[in-house]
Amino acid sequence: MDIKKVSTSKNVHAILKIAYPHLFGERRIPLALGITAAIKSRHPELKSRPLRWFMHWWTSGISYHQGILEDGAVRTDLDGNTSGEVTDENRAHARERLEYISSRFSEAKEEDLKRKLRSNLPAQNEFQELSRVLHQSDPETPLSDDVSQVLLARLRHHPSAAAKIGCGVKSFVVDEKFLGKFKTFAVIRTDGTRDTFSIRRCYPRTAPRKQTK
Repeated sequence: MDIKKVSTSKNVHAILKIAYPHLFGERRIPLALGITAAIKSRHPELKSRPLRWFMHWWTSGISYHQGILEDGAVRTDLDGNTSGEVTDENRAHARERLEYISSRFSEAKEEDLKRKLRSNLPAQNEFQELSRVLHQSDPETPLSDDVSQVLLARLRHHPSAAAKIGCGVKSFVVDEKFLGKFKTFAVIRTDGTRDTFSIRRCYPRTAPRKQTK
């Protein structure tokens, strides 16, 4: 590969996958300490920055941390030889990283949902997002401000909006009881009273009416 082309992490991966398939193939295994310097010594055509970027990406992924936690895992060098053990400290760090990645993924999904709810989505998409909230949220747990704002705006389209809202809205929850076989939201009013409502009835032109509440 021409030197000028070895300037992206993607091209670095292509070279290393061919040269060291036991290390940079489909399966990620623990790498020998100092392996980046060893790669640079053998492959001077690789620019330092994309090499560092690639190595950081490769060793930061879920699969690499899972490889660290495999029973009997050992570190391997460029020639395929064992080069040190995976320590308990390494395993503890891998567990911490996997927990962190998992929590960030959950947060990202939540933020993506909030972003979709705040955006000017077509009614059908908004209905689907609120339906997902309805089925994934814990009953009787106050919903977030973002979701509540969308619910309040939609509740105003309900045929009995004035009666449902009453003296004013304090919060929204997923009701612990079912309306027939369907889950419903509940509006908690500022005076402490509450009422349930079908989200479908807030979208008369979007979803078929299967509930009568």
